[in-house]
Order: sequence, then structure tokens, then C-alpha cells
Amino acid sequence: MKTYWTLSSIAHKLTTKSRSRIVTEETLMRWIREGKLNAERLTGNARGYGKFPFQVEEQQLKADLHKLGFDADALFSMSV
Repeated sequence: MKTYWTLSSIAHKLTTKSRSRIVTEETLMRWIREGKLNAERLTGNARGYGKFPFQVEEQQLKADLHKLGFDADALFSMSV
């Protein structure tokens, strides 16, 4: 079963695990627009997904964050 992360949960996890860096949903959207982060838009008009209704599959997220210099394996290890 694939695990998906929303932009708000990714931003929260990256910010809480860093002592000096704040990662916002706007930062993640900029990375998506620049092609640094691959995400898919959530279909429908669902609420509760944060400011931007996008999701990223966990394996793709880890690969993209490694390219950006994050230790994604430690951050996103199948725990919510």
C-alpha cells in the first residue's frame, strides 16, 4: 500500500525537524512549480488538506527531498 503525504503535513514535518529552517506550503509549491518536487493534485473539492490540495507519494517524496539535501529517510519512515 502506498503512503501519500499532503503539502501541509510535509511542511510541518520538515519545519519541526529542523532547528534553523522553516518550510512552508508556499515553499513546497515553489518547488513543485520549479520541478524540484513531483506532486499530484487531489481531485474534487475536498477540505482539510491545507492551503494547496496536492499530495506526494512517499517514495517519490524521499527521492526528491534527498536531491534537495534533506535526510528524508529519517523524517518520513512510515510514521505519521
